[in-house]
Amino acid sequence: MPDWVVWFLLAAALAVGEIFTLAFFLGAIALAAAVAGVVAAAGVGLALQVVAFAAATAGTLLLLRPVAVR
Repeated sequence: MPDWVVWFLLAAALAVGEIFTLAFFLGAIALAAAVAGVVAAAGVGLALQVVAFAAATAGTLLLLRPVAVR
């Protein structure tokens, strides 16, 4: 199975989890997994996919979560 499929399945599973928790924690990570999926679809290696996922996770949690909580 291609890497991008795995990332988008993870993003979908986290989005469903967000629907049930409503804490905007899993949603931020789901967005990061989608970013990693786009990076993987571009043909980038696994190491850079993980770096993109980590950076996107940090960005969404630090920037979007405080706005959503308000």
